[in-house]
Amino acid sequence: MLKNIVVSIVLLAVVASFAAADTADITGRVDVNRGTTDSCGIDLDRSSIDFGDVDDGETSSIRTVTIENTGSRRALISVRGIDWEDVDSNRRFSVSATRFGTTFPTTALTHTSRFIFSLDEGDTDDIGFDVRIPLGQPDGNYEQTITFVSSC
Repeated sequence: MLKNIVVSIVLLAVVASFAAADTADITGRVDVNRGTTDSCGIDLDRSSIDFGDVDDGETSSIRTVTIENTGSRRALISVRGIDWEDVDSNRRFSVSATRFGTTFPTTALTHTSRFIFSLDEGDTDDIGFDVRIPLGQPDGNYEQTITFVSSC
């Protein structure tokens, strides 16, 4: 049996720029300026990954995504995902069937964010993904959303 697996990648960049302006009188007044020029952002070299046809019980080839820090501060990059779902039915399989890693995909993707690496301003790094199709998984066109989060 062949399975057509496609993963969609969603980019979520968290901008965390805060700067305290001035403190004033004895009452403890503070003005906060949230419009600073420091920023935290990321860009991906693609918007989707096509793992192609993969037999149940088998693992796909590794696909690589390049992440760039487009902000003006060091960024901490994390990743999370959702369960795989057949676009034509309600059939699913676990988010943890997808693995990721900087050298080889060895860490299971989860519903909660997991730290991958940090990137200095303007730097790039690669992350590899693969997916193992559960034995006996019904035929279908499955999709999964993977979310990258940048914080600084």
